Amino acid sequence: MKKIYITKKDFFKYLDEIPIENLGVYKIDIKNNCNYYIKDNYKYCMENKFNPLEEIFYKIKIK
Repeated sequence: MKKIYITKKDFFKYLDEIPIENLGVYKIDIKNNCNYYIKDNYKYCMENKFNPLEEIFYKIKIK
């Protein structure tokens, strides 16, 4: 699976557009240390690194 890096703005654009009651699409993947949602056959991920603190945004094509 190839990571396609995206901007923070691209990651949150979809979440900003959906109603608050539909935020169940936003999930946590503890194994891979990322928060994600699935849209248009892509898994959009926000990976958290803690030393130093940074967020990495990317998407992965789902087969």
